[in-house]
Amino acid sequence: MTNTTKSKSAALERSDVKRHFTQSFASYESILLQYELILFEGIRNRNWDRIKGDWKQLSGKVKAKWGKLTDDEVAEIAGQREHLIGYLQERYGYEKEQAEKELNEFTRGLTPFVATTEKRQPM
Repeated sequence: MTNTTKSKSAALERSDVKRHFTQSFASYESILLQYELILFEGIRNRNWDRIKGDWKQLSGKVKAKWGKLTDDEVAEIAGQREHLIGYLQERYGYEKEQAEKELNEFTRGLTPFVATTEKRQPM
């Protein structure tokens, strides 16, 4: 093999390695993103299970935050996230994304409350 042939061959190998690495990394990033979304959904669902269980105590905070919701609507929501999003869209004219953003900010503020209402297992 001549030097020119060797350098072309090496360049192709480097190119193949680079392409493979780039594809593998993109694949890894995709898998990582999917995993993070699954974890986030699990955390969000677990928090909403707690919120649903403590809805009577939390309904006052919901009413204080979104005063346009009636007492009957808050009672009907009963801790169901999608119902609350629907009512926020209806009462406040929010797009779904805006309603979700408001609700996520609200629930982040509840984290200490949700954590303290967790049932403790006896040791």
